[in-house]
Amino acid sequence: MRFRFEAALIDAYPGLTNQIGGRQSGDYGCRHVEQIVAEYAAEPFEARERLLLISIARTYDEEGRSVYDAVRGTWKVKREKAESFKLVLAHHLGVVVGAFRPERWLPATKDNFPWLAEDIPRRFGFVGRRAEPEIESLYVKKRVPDQFRRKGAANPVRFVTETASTQRQDAESPN
Repeated sequence: MRFRFEAALIDAYPGLTNQIGGRQSGDYGCRHVEQIVAEYAAEPFEARERLLLISIARTYDEEGRSVYDAVRGTWKVKREKAESFKLVLAHHLGVVVGAFRPERWLPATKDNFPWLAEDIPRRFGFVGRRAEPEIESLYVKKRVPDQFRRKGAANPVRFVTETASTQRQDAESPN
């Protein structure tokens, strides 16, 4: 309960000097009623292939980037592992807002990601394209299933390794 209170306070007072949001702020921070209704009214998606599920709440809201730029970088992931996943879903406050096919994973440098103030070691992002319309229709505007939303997890990246018949989240760390 303490962490929910902390997350709500940090979100309610944006001038605070915290470098990151409170624990669980993606699930319990300030939201408009329309966002809450959209999340709970949407049906959950069923994973049809292995995918990366990335929360873009901070980069999308605070930095005003497009969904593509918010999801494509930069993340604390092992490059080799990320390259084995062929679909990336961007979600914002529990609802999928974009589906992308990564074509290359690149180091988090100013050359690769112009909005960076400096290079960030051991982080990666991708360049890619929107997923096919039939794939987007399976995921976009759908709710992230509860089993992929671990409460209190700090890393916004989840590796979904199994399909709808046996959906589960990869238990190993994304690193």
